[in-house]
Amino acid sequence: MPTARPTLLLTRPAPQSARFAEEFRAQFGADWPVVISPLTAIRHLAPQLPDMSDATFVFTSVNAVEAVEGRFPKGAMAWCVGEKTAAAARHAGFEARTGPGSARDLASMIQETGRPGQVVYCRGRDIAFDLKNSLESAGIETVEAVVYEQVAVPPEPAARLLMAGPGTVLLPVFSAKGAERIADAFPRPVAGIFLAAISAAVARAWPGVANATAVAATPDAAGVLAAIRTLAARQDAP
Repeated sequence: MPTARPTLLLTRPAPQSARFAEEFRAQFGADWPVVISPLTAIRHLAPQLPDMSDATFVFTSVNAVEAVEGRFPKGAMAWCVGEKTAAAARHAGFEARTGPGSARDLASMIQETGRPGQVVYCRGRDIAFDLKNSLESAGIETVEAVVYEQVAVPPEPAARLLMAGPGTVLLPVFSAKGAERIADAFPRPVAGIFLAAISAAVARAWPGVANATAVAATPDAAGVLAAIRTLAARQDAP
């Protein structure tokens, strides 16, 4: 008998999970089993900021772009971590430049262009890389604006049943913080876990047990999808 297909479990906030599910189904088929159970929701914040009409903006997530949309003059220059963030910034009216996919590499890219004047780094409350410190160490004046935060959400009943069942779960993880949240939400999973990590650092941050792990070759959705394909192709799922 053919091995049952592992179920994809998506735990990022609802908009990101929905976008990823759409990309996944386009590659793997519309009938592939998918469970969406966000473990966080995005809450926009409104910090008080000085006049920054001549500033250059930096975005390392679509969430940050959406949090400030409409608050700044259209046409402002924005450095963006990757293509999805750049597309969101263009939609919001920024003149966006696309970075190489990670905050660390984006900082290097900005530094290589010289000193762009004052930089406003719009970010979430939790970050994995201190981009402000990296830019300021190169002499680039940087103001941080914490424009959103992630609020914990309990797992959906379908996700609890999935992780407590006898099957196999394809589990993409996009950040070290996300790995911790998933492990906290499902502390003793019975299902076999096939972990698709966006980076080696995220794979190392996973505190639970994984039957198999694949690390994305590129730190983006396309890289994670390729890692999932590697895992899904395995025939030794429990």
